[in-house]
Amino acid sequence: METIYNLVVRGTPVNGYDEDGFSPLIMAACCGHLTIAHLLLEMGARVNMAGINRATPLHVAIQANFPEVADLILDCRPNLYKTMEGGRCPLFVAVQEGHRWAVQGLLEAKADPDQCSDEGLTPLHIAVQAGHLRIVRTLLAGVGGAHSAAVNLADRRGITPVVLAAAYAVQPQGSQPAAMSPGKKPNPNHSLDNRQAILEMLLDRKPDLDAGPVVGTIQAARSSGRDRFLSPLLVATVGAGLGAFRPAGGGTTSDENPRAEVVSRLLEARADVNCSVLGVSPLLCACHSADNELLQVLISESGIRRCKAWSAASVFATLHGREHDALHKL
Repeated sequence: METIYNLVVRGTPVNGYDEDGFSPLIMAACCGHLTIAHLLLEMGARVNMAGINRATPLHVAIQANFPEVADLILDCRPNLYKTMEGGRCPLFVAVQEGHRWAVQGLLEAKADPDQCSDEGLTPLHIAVQAGHLRIVRTLLAGVGGAHSAAVNLADRRGITPVVLAAAYAVQPQGSQPAAMSPGKKPNPNHSLDNRQAILEMLLDRKPDLDAGPVVGTIQAARSSGRDRFLSPLLVATVGAGLGAFRPAGGGTTSDENPRAEVVSRLLEARADVNCSVLGVSPLLCACHSADNELLQVLISESGIRRCKAWSAASVFATLHGREHDALHKL
């Protein structure tokens, strides 16, 4: 401590960089040196001064899991919107790392729970993708007077948090869907109950299950040529039939895959059974998967609306020589 003090007093810049692009405060945050960080701040270290990858001391303290250092920096009122590489704000990093203490503290400091990364991902996207149930709950709770995370915001490819949740909830125990969004990979050990609990939590917020462009994503939607964002119902049925989210083991029985239950729950939440992308509908996906249980759910829930999807589905089944007991009821 005395050495650091003497170096600064004798002219060593407290806001300089070493050859690796680290400032003294960033190094202190990285190593968890609370007392040194306090001294540097008292001697004029800039709390928002970014280093390598544009990471600030707050980013680094959160990544390295040093709550006391992060709290010290938060007391200095840092810029909570400053982003590091990839457009990641401190809250985004906290969610990626699974540090609920940091998420709580940042929200209490009025961090924006909807601040997007360069890919249009929100902290809620990442929490859902990583299976962080408690963090999802915290983001939706509106901690410290902050507004709750928006459930209808889509990334640049039209994927909302509930689409991610639906994709994960149809997977057998111990498996995970193909990564639909960049970011930290989900924990392969998080439970099926955990995934379904996250989906239920999002559905309780009454999301738009057939979302079109919303505030903050209209320009991205137009630039990519999308008229509509992805439907959670279609993603759930595609996960069952087209292989985008197949478990490595290839199991597809109802005992192993809760897709019919998830599809039924989405329909209860008023998802549109006739949603489609490039002519692909949930009923068509169910035909492709040869899943009678899933077909039964779609037929029983859709009522007279099934006529829109029935023609294409019957042609598909005929061309592929499929025989489904459920289809004979149409």
